[in-house]
Amino acid sequence: MRTILRESNLDLLSEAEQLIAALKATPVVPELAPYHDHMVRACANLHEQICHNLWDMELGRDDILPEEILSETQRLARDLRLHNRLAGPALRGLKSDRLSLRVIGWLHAVHKETTDVPVAMSTEEFGIWPQPPHPVVYFMPVSAQYSLLYQPLFFHEFGHLLYASHRPEMDSLVQDLQTQIAELLEPLARRNDVHAQAEERQRTIIVLTWYKWAQELFCDAVGLMIGGPAFIHAFSHYLRMSPRAEYHCSRIPVVGTPIHCHFL
Repeated sequence: MRTILRESNLDLLSEAEQLIAALKATPVVPELAPYHDHMVRACANLHEQICHNLWDMELGRDDILPEEILSETQRLARDLRLHNRLAGPALRGLKSDRLSLRVIGWLHAVHKETTDVPVAMSTEEFGIWPQPPHPVVYFMPVSAQYSLLYQPLFFHEFGHLLYASHRPEMDSLVQDLQTQIAELLEPLARRNDVHAQAEERQRTIIVLTWYKWAQELFCDAVGLMIGGPAFIHAFSHYLRMSPRAEYHCSRIPVVGTPIHCHFL
């Protein structure tokens, strides 16, 4: 076990060093500098933790190998995967990101909960990784980055970060809503047959679905409050060619058939 753990930690150490070297060698646009610097420090801290784990192994204590050293090595491996994922946008550093980063930077600067949260951009479908206290990555398709049309959609994504920053109180509000919905769906009379069981499962799915829907509606409200007509225009423009399936949640036709929910 000692040999395997030592080799695993040496591999982690090498990967961390390569990641740090890549970050330091990457040109950085000014708007990305806080995120880039944060990732360099985070990777350096991870490198130090791996070194410390290797030092603990050199103590020669077999009793700490199965628990402490193994557990710490597994945690470091998970952290390295996370750092690799977060480092991608910092290594990207395209000039085309600067407009979007300025819009996002303004959003973060005017809200006390997000002032010190480093941000970066990546090219996928519109979205966000809102995982405080980790840095935040926003997503926008490459083709949308060269105009102002879709910039207001970041206001919706910013709503997800606000929700994550206030998750306990927001979840409490949504749970109250779910309770009220469950009460409205409760039948006047109960049966004990297959059909009744299917209806019960459907009611449960509807209540659970509203957890996601409530978040999306909250984010739409954030987008509307910040962007006003600009957000409505961008949102409607983005969705105008979406198929009907994007606007509804199908009912369960038969027992055992999964429900397919589509969110705006």
